[in-house]
Amino acid sequence: MKDWLEEVREIAKTKAESVGVELVKVEYKNAGKRSILRIVIHREGGTGIQDCERVSRSVEAELDAKNLIPGRYSLEVMSRGITLKD
Repeated sequence: MKDWLEEVREIAKTKAESVGVELVKVEYKNAGKRSILRIVIHREGGTGIQDCERVSRSVEAELDAKNLIPGRYSLEVMSRGITLKD
């Protein structure tokens, strides 16, 4: 049986791919009263704020519907940042 974080990763990967970005990682950090679910995405040529917004809205809707994450949490969707090529 899958744990809830593995299912969250699958949801995030599917949603990221549906808007044309790559899922880099999913992190969950317990921060007391409110935990943080961080999703990091990447698009070749640059990840825009619109990419983050689309993934965030899409993931949030499915997570809310499935009620997978125990307790309160904040969802953060961000770019992995600048990558340099040799």
